[in-house]
Amino acid sequence: ANRVANCDEANTRRTSAAALKQARAVAFLEGQGLMGQLPQALREAADLRTEHPYLSLSELVVEAPGPLSRSALNHRLRRLVAFAEEHGADLNRR
Repeated sequence: ANRVANCDEANTRRTSAAALKQARAVAFLEGQGLMGQLPQALREAADLRTEHPYLSLSELVVEAPGPLSRSALNHRLRRLVAFAEEHGADLNRR
């Protein structure tokens, strides 16, 4: 029982950290006026994360306005974070 609880807690912690990093990336890109440089798919992923900042990736896919796999959304959010970091965002601060 303790092992399961510890795994659940670790998963929740990782999910929260990833969502926070993605939200910071979106805020940075909006603040720098860089959202217009993103492809439409990445802007849609950014909007989805902004609208639902506390959802896990699996839950976020359910809220997507169309067919989208968990893998595709994960890839889009990773590209979004990478784009922000390439443009000077420090997303790992606490």
